[in-house]
Amino acid sequence: MDHDQLEGARSPVTSTQPFDDDDESYKTRLAAALGHHDKSTQVFDSQDPAYKAHLQAALGQQEPQPVGTFLDAVDEGTRLLFLPSDPESFELKHADVEGYQSPAGEWMDLRWEVDEDESVETLRVLAVAQSVYNVACDATVRGASATAVLTFRVYFDPSSDDVSLRNTTHNSTILVIRDGQPHDSRPQVTRVYYSSAAQLGPGQWEISLPSHGCTTKLLVLHRRFLPPLAYAGPSEQSGKKRGTLPTARDPGAKRVRGAGPPVNIRTLSAVRNQGVNAATSHPLIDLQTGRTIELIGSRRGEKYSVTRIENLSDSRSSSVWRAIISILTPDHPSVVTKVLKPIGNARSTATMWLRETSIHSKLSAGGLPTIVQLLGLDARVHSLYLEDIAAPSLAHRAWRGPDDYFSGTPADARRVLDDMASALAFVHENGVAHNDIKPGNILFSPARGAVLIDFGLSSDGTRGSVAETQTAGTPWYVPPEFLRHSITGRGPPGDVWALGVVMLYLRHRLPMPDKSTDWHIWAVAFQRGPDAAAAIGRMATWLKKVEAERTQLGSSQMDEVIRQMTAPERPERVTIHAVVGPRAWAGLGT
Repeated sequence: MDHDQLEGARSPVTSTQPFDDDDESYKTRLAAALGHHDKSTQVFDSQDPAYKAHLQAALGQQEPQPVGTFLDAVDEGTRLLFLPSDPESFELKHADVEGYQSPAGEWMDLRWEVDEDESVETLRVLAVAQSVYNVACDATVRGASATAVLTFRVYFDPSSDDVSLRNTTHNSTILVIRDGQPHDSRPQVTRVYYSSAAQLGPGQWEISLPSHGCTTKLLVLHRRFLPPLAYAGPSEQSGKKRGTLPTARDPGAKRVRGAGPPVNIRTLSAVRNQGVNAATSHPLIDLQTGRTIELIGSRRGEKYSVTRIENLSDSRSSSVWRAIISILTPDHPSVVTKVLKPIGNARSTATMWLRETSIHSKLSAGGLPTIVQLLGLDARVHSLYLEDIAAPSLAHRAWRGPDDYFSGTPADARRVLDDMASALAFVHENGVAHNDIKPGNILFSPARGAVLIDFGLSSDGTRGSVAETQTAGTPWYVPPEFLRHSITGRGPPGDVWALGVVMLYLRHRLPMPDKSTDWHIWAVAFQRGPDAAAAIGRMATWLKKVEAERTQLGSSQMDEVIRQMTAPERPERVTIHAVVGPRAWAGLGT
């Protein structure tokens, strides 16, 4: 159907109570439309051929369509169906990785015969699919007056079929009601206060701001990017032309937003997922080493396989491992996969993923060899696919002696300073602070040089909260001003100071700092709680040690630069642009 047809569609009639299994009028009409008198409530049963045929007719498709048209795209892509009381008052946009805008969804008309004289009633719904770029969607429902506005954000959860609804309606409480309850049960009503969230499982929900007359219904479907194990079959990837996994800066990945007819998309056959229970787990975090999982989708870059090869690191917030990504080979036989773990809630993890991928994709666009390249990403599983670099980090045992001092040469130290100054200059020019410069985040080999990795704590002034970027990191590399200014004591000057501490390690003035006694950064930041005094004391002791070693540096040009990088006062500290300016490190003395 074209745009004019969509604009001419009749608004839903409130008396029909769409998606309400207890409404006998609705059930009769849907049964007539679908031809299902015993399965009328099984909406979107993609495995039922009769359902498909009848729903195609109900959608107004005049000619028989082959399996694999829009209905298959709905079945395998759509995660949410919105049914607002007034479609003209409803707006939706996605929370996307910077540099990419997902389509806002597809409006479609559900039609059915009302009675024997072939009268037709139309219901307008918005089908929303999650792409590899978006972690959430923002809905706005407008009421009769200018001040009557209901707003909320829906976060997708990779490890659950639930979604998280956050109330963004300023100073207002919204009601979330579970539809389709049995006749003898009381409605499941949840009050969601401003800035609070509620978990919505698969099923039918009503979201409203009763005081302003703003209402929409929402049908939550199961995760659509995992093929059901019950219909496992062979992969379609083999023998086909190699595809690409788009990144946020890929201009070829953009799509035109707007209403339009359904797009014909071929059927994506279900494939076998090895080593993971798709129904109850995070598909990538729980993937076993040596096993493969296939993700499905109807858009470019959404269908590919992931084979876990080797574990690299594991922390409270992320899992990092080497993998084979089918649509990145043979250009990249292996990649480093980073998956954010579902800690806290769907909102916090999604926010961290969105911040990191937006910043990293912007920096990868520069193509600097001193910054690890982001090759692809997938919001559906909170993953990043990174360049696999054949070099250990400066914290690795390969670069440390038995006494934990750096085992490299002065030439190695010069190369690291040159490469990291270049990398940080580019990072800072783009308005970004890394916030976690340390030996473990610098890969180094004489052949490749030094490469900066891990932008998980990076910030650009517009994304991330204090708790996520300013009170996290590695304590030995937090600058002195953090003691005085706490939550504002980071940023580019902090990156310079942290690199200076790394250089003290490379110049054999300090053993590996991470082997020293640590402390909680957050305790220093907020300066309260039972650990605050001890944390402040330990940081002060460490800063005195750094200052003592700083004053013992030699008189070479490189030592003088390191001395300026570790100046305890910000005004006296050199900027990274001053460090990288001459670009003559190869000629510096030792």
